Amino acid sequence: MKQHLSILILLMLVNTTFGQTYANLHQLDDSKVYYSSDAKERAIKILDNVAKAEHFFQSEFNVKADYTLFVLSPADWKTYAHPNAIYGIPHFLPDGRLVVAAENNDFWKETLLLLIKSRTNLRPY
Repeated sequence: MKQHLSILILLMLVNTTFGQTYANLHQLDDSKVYYSSDAKERAIKILDNVAKAEHFFQSEFNVKADYTLFVLSPADWKTYAHPNAIYGIPHFLPDGRLVVAAENNDFWKETLLLLIKSRTNLRPY
């Protein structure tokens, strides 16, 4: 009886550790994709792009990534992204979270402006 109780407790701990839920996020069907409210269309589009990249890496390098995709609003970014990541910087966390922004953001706007400015300042030799 004591052994059965120990096994039951162990199974409950494993389920608690690996059976993650992400409060305030929505799951895209039965996939490993979670998104913020009002970001379903964006999550579908990003998942399509990620799937194409994943197919490329599988066919070219024979590697398969294991990840859970998060498409996050600025509010949810604070909870699920890396604590030091500026909103909009895609990143991968050690626990398998692939985190991307759900909306256009200052990081990419500023980066694009810098690229445009640097391109206009280039002169051929």
